[in-house]
Parts: sequence; C-alpha cells; structure tokens
Amino acid sequence: MMQQPGFCGFYVILIVSSIHPLREVENLKKPFSPPREGWAEQNLLTLLKPVEKSWQPQDFLPDPASDGFHDQVNELRERAKELPDDYFVVLVGDMITEEALPTYQTMLNTLDGVRDETGASPTSWAIWNRAWTAEENRHGDLLNKYLYLSG
Repeated sequence: MMQQPGFCGFYVILIVSSIHPLREVENLKKPFSPPREGWAEQNLLTLLKPVEKSWQPQDFLPDPASDGFHDQVNELRERAKELPDDYFVVLVGDMITEEALPTYQTMLNTLDGVRDETGASPTSWAIWNRAWTAEENRHGDLLNKYLYLSG
C-alpha cells in the first residue's frame, strides 16, 4: 500500500508534475539506523557544555530587576523599528518552528537506538537528545521574549 504524501508533499508533487510527467518510482526509503552508541559518545557528547555554562535567554534581554529596565526596553524597541517587516516574519516563523519542539523530541523518541523512554536514560543518544531539546527550547524562549519586548 502506497503512503499518501503529507500536505507539503502534495504541493511538491503538484509542482513537479506540472514540470515532469508523473511516473512510477522505486521506494528508496530505508529504515533509520543511528550510528552506534560509542560514536555518539565520542562525537556528540564532547560538544555539550555543562548545564551551568549554557547560555540563557535572559543573557540577551533587558533585566527586569534592573533600574534601567524600561530604558533598555525602549532602546530595544527603537532598534527593532529599523528592522524590515520581512525580518519579523522570519522571526515569527522561527519561533513557531521552535514551539513545535515537543513534536520533534517525541518523534526522536520513537526511533530504536535513540529512544529515551524514561526521560533520564543514561545512553549517549538520550543525553544528546535532551541537551539538544534544551538548546532549541532556549532559542524559542529568546525569540518569544524578544518579539514581545520589541513591540
């Protein structure tokens, strides 16, 4: 049974079929097999910083506890006024992508060899997945707060 294309895939097929006639193609999809645990430990975990050294969204935003908070927000808004609207469209799109992060992690957790069923698995792939998720979550938090503060 042939799998139906997703929403985006449907439009890609329409565009391609308007250029090239449709023809039967061999299904080249192969099962995903992540590199071995040792590879992940040697090549991925070495890239991770300790949690206490990871950047945080507030490192790049005005500090609400500071006396100059309102001035800093006004300055941020003045600088943001200079950005073209197209940039804000991209920032909103990026933020929406980051908001979908739980979907990405859930998908990764379905794959053999990468799965982290407990949320605290000591395997290299599980550690990497959690660290990657935390990093991406910080991106989303920063974009959300920047867009909120920039008005």
